[in-house]
Amino acid sequence: MGLQHYSFIFVFPKTNQIIMTLRFFFVLLSIVFVLFSISAKAQSVNQTQAEDAAIKFLQVKYPQKSISKANFQLQNASDIIDAQNPQLYMFNIGTEGFVIIAGDKSSIPVIAYSDHSSIPDIEFNPNFENWIQNYVNQIDYFRNNNIIGTTKSKAEWAFLLNDTGNNPFVSTKAVDPFLRSTWGQSGNYQLLCPTDAQGYALVGCVATAMAQVIYYYRFPATGNGSHTYYAPGYGNQSVNFGASTYDYNLMADEANVPMFEIAELSYHCAVSVDMYFGYDGSGANTYDVDDALEDYFRYDTDANYQSKFGVSNTTWKTWLRSDLDNFHPVIYSGSGSGGGHAFVADGYDGTDYFHFDWGWDGYANGYFYLDALNPAGSDFNDWQGAVFEVYPPSTSYPYGCSGNTTLEFTHGSIEDGSGPMADYASNSSCSWLISPDAQCDYYSINFQEMNIATDDQLVIYEGPNNGSTVAGTYTGSTLPSTLTVNSSEVFLEFTSNSSNNSDGFLLNYAGHVPTSCQGIQVLTAQTDTFDDGSGTNHYGNNSFCRWNITPAGATSITIHFLEFDVEETLDYVRIIDGSGGATIAEYSGSSLPSSTTVNSDKMTVMFKTNASYTGQGFKAFYTATTGINDNPEGISMRIFPNPATDILKIAPGNNVEEGVIVIYDYSGREIYNYSFSNEDLIIIPVAEFSAGIYQVGLLSEKGNVWQKFMIE
Repeated sequence: MGLQHYSFIFVFPKTNQIIMTLRFFFVLLSIVFVLFSISAKAQSVNQTQAEDAAIKFLQVKYPQKSISKANFQLQNASDIIDAQNPQLYMFNIGTEGFVIIAGDKSSIPVIAYSDHSSIPDIEFNPNFENWIQNYVNQIDYFRNNNIIGTTKSKAEWAFLLNDTGNNPFVSTKAVDPFLRSTWGQSGNYQLLCPTDAQGYALVGCVATAMAQVIYYYRFPATGNGSHTYYAPGYGNQSVNFGASTYDYNLMADEANVPMFEIAELSYHCAVSVDMYFGYDGSGANTYDVDDALEDYFRYDTDANYQSKFGVSNTTWKTWLRSDLDNFHPVIYSGSGSGGGHAFVADGYDGTDYFHFDWGWDGYANGYFYLDALNPAGSDFNDWQGAVFEVYPPSTSYPYGCSGNTTLEFTHGSIEDGSGPMADYASNSSCSWLISPDAQCDYYSINFQEMNIATDDQLVIYEGPNNGSTVAGTYTGSTLPSTLTVNSSEVFLEFTSNSSNNSDGFLLNYAGHVPTSCQGIQVLTAQTDTFDDGSGTNHYGNNSFCRWNITPAGATSITIHFLEFDVEETLDYVRIIDGSGGATIAEYSGSSLPSSTTVNSDKMTVMFKTNASYTGQGFKAFYTATTGINDNPEGISMRIFPNPATDILKIAPGNNVEEGVIVIYDYSGREIYNYSFSNEDLIIIPVAEFSAGIYQVGLLSEKGNVWQKFMIE
């Protein structure tokens, strides 16, 4: 309801007329306030109306899906949304997407939506909170200034609330989201960022946006130049881009496991824009991105940063659609009172909704209304900016593919070499062998893009070459379902003829490394050997193994490591006092740990691995000291040389006339046994012994004594 404007002219010749006129004035004033109240209340949207509007909109956009209110989950944002009169309603729809509906008809009704993502918890995502806060501020402004909806928004509300059958949401043109990754700033992405007492610094949203665009193009293969700058709190950060190579085959659409290549690219992007690192937030300027891409990553000099300030909405959206129509992602940014955020625009639906990848591991990716929610609040959006025309130079891109490539990691991605925009080359003949150090028992192949012309094909084999069993043959444009290849190696071969080329393919692969050891083993011998169970292979992912060592009569137990190679920090061997439960030591990495003693009759050794990188594992043996008859009379022996090569000499102590010399190898197997009587020096040939650590024992009626020696 609109408000009428009244003008009052008062003439007061008599007192009673003054009183009656004042009464009339206050009555009219009350009517005006009521009209204001009715107008404001009539524009508010309750939760039921918001749900109805959301259901109808999603049914129009995704008619193939069955959407029910029962799946709606209203997301809490009490810090910024008025619980009594909400400015917005944010609904997650199970795991099938989300929709954000305005809480007031002064605004357009649908603010954002998605059929594949979900809204993150605002409490733990301040950047998303800042973006939503902008919408809240606009609706507050509309309410405080009694602004009513536009003709466009009224038509949309009328349709969504079933007041009219006219559908105003018909898209004249759309570009589906085309970015090839859903990366983030923390976890496996930040593993090469600098650290402080609180842990790794975050990658930073600007760097994550850059890294995703670079992975999208899979360009460059090598960087250019070098750069050093000082990061407060972390010292100098330096990258020699010209000496760096980027292997996109060892990257994937998401880093579910630590992937060095992704972490390296993310860190390099951060350094290129002088990232201000922080444990709880890292920041940089988006207007530095175009120069960084050109100077350090060899991108075309057409890349340019533009501020939206002073640019009309129509012109701005035309610029965006121009890039997106050519499948060029746009690095976008917005800032407000609570801070700023950079992300990637990679699609649009109609003239007003643009698809954003926020760089939060896929969270909140969806279509967002880009204009002001009402033209009366247009100044709210002037803080936006974007980097346009980001693409590699045509003189050096795309690379194409040729020959055979061996991939030595369990996870990665493979494409035909044409990039996301061009067709693959004629007469291509390319192959890839997935053969990681860690032996996998099967692989999952997930296709992300597929468009191979007739008579061209991609063949996947269960084995090391094209003589192996065929697991799948692919051509055409139908996206295949996930393929499971039951083999320790996978060979892929792509061939094309001289005509009818097409877009090509992109796939992600993930190998499964079987668990090497599992459960609990109990070891009760006085000395014994154990290992991770992987043999000559790398140990398995997600292993959790425990050895409870309980020799009879032990007063202390010492563990000696013979081999050691486990992933740094994330995988570990832990030594525990079996009596009290205290951790005595924890080891990871590739350096051979020193011997560790537990002064107890029980020792527990725990081996735990994560889901990513693996190593050769470990081998160890233990020895127990008992209080029963070990060396009660202080018997001794001297062994030399140590390390030994050809012979080992043993000199029993003066108080030992006779006994037995025994030698055990690292597996706990007895390999030498010799009885002696009244011998001052015993010479043992050891040239045939394998290199390694051994245990030699002198056993007698007076007691026993043990020592370690090494064969080189």
